[in-house]
Amino acid sequence: MENKLKIISIFISIAIITLLFAAGPANAFVLGLTIKDPVVTKGETIEFKISTQIEQEEILDINKFILILNGPEIQNCEFDADANIISGCKGISIEKLSSSNSTLGYGHGYGYGYGYG
Repeated sequence: MENKLKIISIFISIAIITLLFAAGPANAFVLGLTIKDPVVTKGETIEFKISTQIEQEEILDINKFILILNGPEIQNCEFDADANIISGCKGISIEKLSSSNSTLGYGHGYGYGYGYG
């Protein structure tokens, strides 16, 4: 009887571990970086795009982004989600290209017909 319980507990443990690996990591926040031309000569202007994607079910309160460029001179640049510079950013211009209007999660906000508001 003890051996049967041990075997059953081993199978249950293996099943749980397998399910955890199969589920994979959660991606609530995805950050992307695209460089227009990866070959750069000193003194040239570099253009790159930073994108963020927040999954529809998630509500994340992002206060700022921090961009750190390493080189002969370390450059720190802090800016908010609307591309307003908070600090640093010497010689860097930031432009917001697009934004999603779905800032509210499911069932939040107004206009859902609950009989009030």
